Amino acid sequence: MSNVEQSQESCVLHLKILVQELKQFSPPKKSDPLSAGFDIGGTNIRGLALGNDGELTELHQRRHFGDLKSIVDSIVEISMQIETTTNKKIRNIGIGCAGLVDSNGVVKTSPNIQAIENFPLRTDVEEKMQIPVVVENDANCAAWAEAKLGAAQGRNNAIVVSFGTGIGAGILLNGELQKGASGYAGEIGHMVIEKEGLPCPCGKRGCWEQYASGSALGRIANEMLNEKTITKMKTNTDFQNTLITSEQIGIAAQENHPEAIRVIKAYSEQVAIGLGNLTKALDPEVIILGGAITAIGEPLLQPIKKSYAEIAASESDSANVEILLARFGNKAGSIGAAIFANQIL
Repeated sequence: MSNVEQSQESCVLHLKILVQELKQFSPPKKSDPLSAGFDIGGTNIRGLALGNDGELTELHQRRHFGDLKSIVDSIVEISMQIETTTNKKIRNIGIGCAGLVDSNGVVKTSPNIQAIENFPLRTDVEEKMQIPVVVENDANCAAWAEAKLGAAQGRNNAIVVSFGTGIGAGILLNGELQKGASGYAGEIGHMVIEKEGLPCPCGKRGCWEQYASGSALGRIANEMLNEKTITKMKTNTDFQNTLITSEQIGIAAQENHPEAIRVIKAYSEQVAIGLGNLTKALDPEVIILGGAITAIGEPLLQPIKKSYAEIAASESDSANVEILLARFGNKAGSIGAAIFANQIL
């Protein structure tokens, strides 16, 4: 090889090394923008983003303490954090909110967020972010996630029940999400199962969510403890001198603690009453159970299925209904909201 050829080869090699070094200091090329999804529950707000390739960012969660400004600010801050960590722009936002949401993205009321009254959520977030925003009921968002990508995928008739501070549902009939005449369908937590029952923030008494929401599990445990139908629990989780929470019962049930199993059984009977009513009204193929409480897993699912089977034993139409856990857990609402956002033209 001649000296000229060696010199040329050396130059090419140095050029390649220089290009590689420059790449290390150059920001990565921005790819397709993201659709962000937020889930505003009774106590928490969760957010993530969805790419065109189906990839999800990590889930961010914050408490909002029922403050409307905090809700909007949290959406903006989480959005900015997602853009920073992914180096991608958010092109649109979907928001699921507990309560009655109209077609203009106004949250009319939310029994579990007392400050909400005609809250112009879509307008407030659009003004802050300067991108399109869509607002849906949170249970509809969770149902849409499960219908499109999760446990209800391929089913035409499904009910996705979300257990949180309250209870909501997304209803899929003949492959279509049902919103009702005013867009308020699915507020199943407020069907009355006990005429003179426990008071509910909505103003009525005996609403199903007072007996079967995620929060109700802890209440049932404390009632059983006070009535001495269970004794204090000695478990791997130390919670002897405080009120028992739903989360603690869930942990104890996963440890197969007999007292926690008794609480879960009592709770499952309340859940089954509502599921039986829904089955009679809507005739689904499958009922999907979602919300943070379903992280308990099989120790919760199996007692619910057993209690439901006892109610449906003499009813062939009800007995054939499958009951499954949601695929996405507490991410479902955010994922569904992001899918709704992605559909904005």
